[in-house]
Amino acid sequence: VQTALGEGVTTLLTAFGRFQRACARETADGAIRLWRAALRTLGLERASGLIGWSWRVFAPWTKRHPRALAQIEVSLPELDANQRERIVRAMWDGLGQTFAEGLLLDQLVAEPDRVTMESPEMVAAWQADEGKRGAIFVSMHSGNWEVFGLAASNAGMRIAGLYQSVQNARLEADLLQSREKIYSAGMISKGSHAMKRLFGLLRDGYGVGMLADQRQANRGVAVDFFGALAPSTPLPALLALRTDARLVVMRCKRIGRVRYTLEALELSVERTGDQDADVARVTQAIHSQFEAWIRERPEEWMWAHRRWSREVRRV
Repeated sequence: VQTALGEGVTTLLTAFGRFQRACARETADGAIRLWRAALRTLGLERASGLIGWSWRVFAPWTKRHPRALAQIEVSLPELDANQRERIVRAMWDGLGQTFAEGLLLDQLVAEPDRVTMESPEMVAAWQADEGKRGAIFVSMHSGNWEVFGLAASNAGMRIAGLYQSVQNARLEADLLQSREKIYSAGMISKGSHAMKRLFGLLRDGYGVGMLADQRQANRGVAVDFFGALAPSTPLPALLALRTDARLVVMRCKRIGRVRYTLEALELSVERTGDQDADVARVTQAIHSQFEAWIRERPEEWMWAHRRWSREVRRV
């Protein structure tokens, strides 16, 4: 009897846990739909401004705010406390704008003039190469990183986007649907299966876009990032070294309310025969460029993410 009772309680607890998770998924999906509906009534610019302002006001009360301040203090020690606070509050404003603009991505797609390229000659070169030579577009969480694929789509390029899948099936479907017009070569979720698809696309002359500025805890390459060792993804370097694809580092800069300009820089990829050394060198080159750009516009980078290990090791 005791065993049967225990099994019954376990079954009930398991069922209750599943019910809670289902409710959480429904709540998250409903909240996103509600947010999107409310923001549509405001329009793209007012929605972006309102959510940006609200994040600037309320996000400093979260635990990520002191983390962002601490990381800036270590990375940019020449700044005083007031300067650091100003940068982080501006960062929250930008992240809030990006959140709102992501929910209204279809409206952003409908207004391609909001995104410009600083190097149109590079776009012409990529267009001429398409179908012959692939391109790896590597960027960071700065400005609105959603618009990189939009710029490629506006230029008539076929590009695939690498992304982190979410557990909520409805949110996942919504994410893919809202971006299918941007990434005409498809969306690829991160994982072991992604490598074969990425290599295939690059060898067929397509472009692939990815973000590469977050911490890679496992199998990461330690690079010098603001004078400290930061574990970083080797994926862009591996793809570039094993294919003939161009390696292009990009950043997005906000130049007005829901208006952006994109800057691109092609990096040379040297193959010495020592793959580990080559991967480390190319990964370092990517992050050195990231650092230079972040120093120019520190308020536009996502400092709230824990980029370094808990114990920061200076180079």
